Amino acid sequence: MCLESLIPMAKHLSKEENQIHTLGTLLAAGEDKSWKVRLAFAKNFAAFADSFGKEITDNNLIQTFTLLLNDNEAEVKHAAITNISECLKNLSTEKICNLMLPTLQSAYADATAQFKAGAASSLCEMAQIIGKESTTQKVLPILNELLKDENSEVKLNVVSGLVKIANVVGVDLLVPSLLTTLANMTKDGQWRVRMGVFELIADLALIFGKDVYCKQLQSIFMGYLTNTAASVRQMGIAKSGALAAQFKQEWVMNEFVPVVTNHYNVDKKGYNYRMCCLNSLAAVMPYILKDQITQQVIPIFLKATKDDIPNVKFCVSKIINNTRQYIEPNVFNNQLVGPLKEMANDPDKDVSHFAQVALHTPA
Repeated sequence: MCLESLIPMAKHLSKEENQIHTLGTLLAAGEDKSWKVRLAFAKNFAAFADSFGKEITDNNLIQTFTLLLNDNEAEVKHAAITNISECLKNLSTEKICNLMLPTLQSAYADATAQFKAGAASSLCEMAQIIGKESTTQKVLPILNELLKDENSEVKLNVVSGLVKIANVVGVDLLVPSLLTTLANMTKDGQWRVRMGVFELIADLALIFGKDVYCKQLQSIFMGYLTNTAASVRQMGIAKSGALAAQFKQEWVMNEFVPVVTNHYNVDKKGYNYRMCCLNSLAAVMPYILKDQITQQVIPIFLKATKDDIPNVKFCVSKIINNTRQYIEPNVFNNQLVGPLKEMANDPDKDVSHFAQVALHTPA
């Protein structure tokens, strides 16, 4: 009998009929000598769980399935770990805590990177079912270890799942050891890992609020300003706008703008970082007053119009054009028109073009 044929068959049988006619065959397949048969069991386990129902899955099938998480064949183990998330709805909290988690604890340490990445995703899904206490005691220690793994996919899966953990554990997630690990990961050799961490920090800030962000997360997040990857800096700019929208004017002026302007004024590393600062200021302009823009933002824009690097000059022209609605008309006319006219005559074609666009676009 083809193993997959049990899926539609089980749906049409009662629990008692499945226990008599189909369950034995399925359990035997899960422990078959042929790894290909075990692989078929592992690959289709979520479908088996749906067909046989929660009671049979929780009482009978899961014991056999967990054996496959320690299978000698890597392909079987990977298929098993891939299916965990989809079958959780058919398991009791007791089975997850007392059977599934201990099995994962013993299986992940010496496993392949592919298995560890799957384990990270599965653990974050489990946390939403088993609650705060079990997550704190059993899931977080594993995730903290996986964050230190050498493989970038493993680390990314943990990072992407920590928002789910935060919704379960709350601010208690932010223990010093985790914050130290995340801070170190912002210097990871893989730019996707760095971006994942900065994105996570911003998302945690939106969950936990302004005070937690300022005390525990800000020093990590603002590192995006000088990250070497353009994609990371762009993501940081976008997240800064989201933070400003939630934290409002006082936070922008007291916590964000001073950090960005300081980075701009002391930057000695490269023009890309100055452009990141300019775009970061532009991202928060909708959330502050025009006179605050005049006092704190315009001076940086004016400095940028005198930059030695053409890219910085046409960047600030673009920003002035795109944020014109937030700038007082008399400030534009009295402070910005002069520098824009100078740049309109710049020998660099891009600088000249974008300055002329900014000058001639209606307010």
